[in-house]
Amino acid sequence: MAIGIPDDTPENTVRFIVKIVREEAGTMKATVETKQSRHEIANEITIDVTPGKRSCRIILKWVDSCDLSSASGTIGNGHLWEDWQLELLPKDLESAPPSRPFVWGLYQPGDDYLQQPPKHILDGVLLRRLLHEKLSDRGGPLSNGPRRHPCSCART
Repeated sequence: MAIGIPDDTPENTVRFIVKIVREEAGTMKATVETKQSRHEIANEITIDVTPGKRSCRIILKWVDSCDLSSASGTIGNGHLWEDWQLELLPKDLESAPPSRPFVWGLYQPGDDYLQQPPKHILDGVLLRRLLHEKLSDRGGPLSNGPRRHPCSCART
């Protein structure tokens, strides 16, 4: 059974995103390189996936659960290649400190996460699909540019 992305802590969401990317890269005979750093309370990871001549980059920035009470503004953001912006969303954007569930919302470039709901909520199935679409020769509807996915995972 395929693993999903848990919603218990920001750091656990990232850990499982990396795990899923590594798992899928293995099925595509791709290499995965990660680079992680920490700046004050913020963490950042860059994930490069390269199968042959194609490549894609995922960048995630987040605040660990133990530091959430010190965070102001966003608790996490990033992007999936150039197609999607990511925002780490808590259960309630106005609660202090932010609380679970923590999910990664996908937004079109330029969208404001405070003004509108995400187009999608990133889960294991969608992450796998996006990776395969982005790195395959034929691409797909989500990898060729952001489009609304007809799933019930998007918040309304």
